[in-house]
Amino acid sequence: MNFGYFGAADYTPVPVDRIRIAEIADHCSLGFLGTWGCNSGDPLTLANWHIDLMHAGLAAGIEHYVLGIDVLVYELPSFAHRPRAQAGGHLAVYLAALREQGLLGYIDALYPVDEPNANGPVSDADVLATNALIRDVLAEFDCPLIKIAVCYGGLERPVWWKRFLAKWLHINPGHKWDDKAMPLPGLEDYDIVGGDAYELGDDILPQYDRLLSRLRPEQQLMLFPGGADPWQQEPAPFVTWALAHADRVFAVCPFTWFDREGIPDSGIRDNGMADAYRTAGKLCTGKA
Repeated sequence: MNFGYFGAADYTPVPVDRIRIAEIADHCSLGFLGTWGCNSGDPLTLANWHIDLMHAGLAAGIEHYVLGIDVLVYELPSFAHRPRAQAGGHLAVYLAALREQGLLGYIDALYPVDEPNANGPVSDADVLATNALIRDVLAEFDCPLIKIAVCYGGLERPVWWKRFLAKWLHINPGHKWDDKAMPLPGLEDYDIVGGDAYELGDDILPQYDRLLSRLRPEQQLMLFPGGADPWQQEPAPFVTWALAHADRVFAVCPFTWFDREGIPDSGIRDNGMADAYRTAGKLCTGKA
């Protein structure tokens, strides 16, 4: 089972000699690379940042990667995500750059949009169309094993449900769903799925049980404990749940190792939770 922090260990692009991914390699097997600081949507800018991170991570022994590509395939104004007209071309340029560096074989999954049920929200139709485009481009690069992953912003009805529902009905007329579950656009189409609700602590774990019951046998799960401030969730309950469902769990992906923007000492690295998360990572990965 994999363990790796959402965003790995660096918040935004830094010079190669300041990349910190090596400091999580003793307990992480997964580099979950984000797109912060690369919001222009330029595919080579993002590719070069991910190439630097992957080379540094591989040198330290991290051999699995989930790569954020939202800025390539979605327009991101004010969290109103919509598919980019240039998505296919941008993704091809990005993958070609990684192929030149011999890195395609280390990619477990692409992460095309964060929290599609909250960011916009994104419609089922847009998720399905974008995922189909991504799979077409991956086929052109002969990468049939690379999956598509997602994390939803909550798995069940939040307190702001009525406001959300109005938006959802507007973009999905006639859509039907389980009354107890919030709409999760594209749920059936993703290969790896997860959800976060940091304010719930480990009370989210029963929601993972119910999510698992909605998935096809070949779909996998990611768990997202919030170890950063202000939540400081203990990782142990998440690891226990993940190990009990090890045949279905792709990774435990804590949020976040680095400090959140403008909040010093708020990340797991510096907020007093590092030892607990190192232990959790070693339990998941088997690293001594």
